[in-house]
Amino acid sequence: MTISATTQGIKPGVCLSTAKPANPFDGQVIYMTDVDQTAVWDGTQWTVLAPIAGGRNVIINGGFDVWQRGTSVAGLNNSANYGADRWVMFRSSATNHTMSRQSITPSELSGFNWCARYQRNSGDTSAANMYFIATFESTNIKPLAAKTVVLSFYARKGANYSGGNLNLNIDFGTGTDTAALTQPTSPTTTTASFALTTSWQRFSQSVSVASTATAARAYWDYVPSGTAGTNDYFEITGVQLEVGAVETPFEVEEIGVTLNKCFRYYQRFVDPAAVGVSSGGGTVARTLFPLYTKMRTTPTSTLSGTLNFYNGAVTTTGTTISGQFNSVSQGQLDLAATIGLVGQAISVYTTGGSQYVDFSAELG
Repeated sequence: MTISATTQGIKPGVCLSTAKPANPFDGQVIYMTDVDQTAVWDGTQWTVLAPIAGGRNVIINGGFDVWQRGTSVAGLNNSANYGADRWVMFRSSATNHTMSRQSITPSELSGFNWCARYQRNSGDTSAANMYFIATFESTNIKPLAAKTVVLSFYARKGANYSGGNLNLNIDFGTGTDTAALTQPTSPTTTTASFALTTSWQRFSQSVSVASTATAARAYWDYVPSGTAGTNDYFEITGVQLEVGAVETPFEVEEIGVTLNKCFRYYQRFVDPAAVGVSSGGGTVARTLFPLYTKMRTTPTSTLSGTLNFYNGAVTTTGTTISGQFNSVSQGQLDLAATIGLVGQAISVYTTGGSQYVDFSAELG
């Protein structure tokens, strides 16, 4: 005798995310009890149905809208280099790699303005791995402990892409605010490999997060070969990490919200850098920078180029940081300058371009 699902107390269409129907029919709807999501089979894949909560994406700047450091950033050798805000590139024993912002038209991929292109520069012959990395604060990872999460993204390759499959690695472990090049302690690593084409595709990978997880990182990598052509790159956008076993549509965030999230980690001041500042003495100018938002931790400061000091009549320059004091809500620099403007209100500015003052509270 066959006992029906109803007789057993099991409701049709209700299952765990790990026990979805093996042979679904088009339009089949299921409710996954462990991740509290309803999904429909569209003939190719399971798609989560609305309503979908906002604020679900743990990735910051997953649509690559914010580029405070410039829209084309050259990678250094054996060092974690930020390009787009919150995104790191890395190659060991090799330079000749670049992260740049590229536009996307609706006919290519609807719903996005920008993507990041990670490129091996034309003519490069090094086979050193190319790494593209996202880092996370522990405060954003702890809520994911003991849950199923899914990381999804769109990617495509250039015509001269010299790697094989694009590899994705997701590390969850313990630790606090681990840096991009630091693996969390006692990590559980989930890996996946994706075959790229020259057209946009969406990929995803689910992960069961340990109950002890307090740190994480995600990185993409590939091994190049031969001599790089003009289009030896991959492009990526729409990166999303969320609770659930099935990816939801990419969460489009208002640009001001994304910008303020990025300011928590990094702020760059170009012309004008600061105004209404009082000089500290005949050879030292103390310059105050009210930060756009409170930063993750007390930042470090860098001056690139020179600053101009102006009291309405006289302009002079300062080039050397002789001391500095920062807090999470303001930055203060002491700059060497023969200004002769003791006790006067002055304006401080750069001439733009490559001259700037930055404040960094990045994870590393």
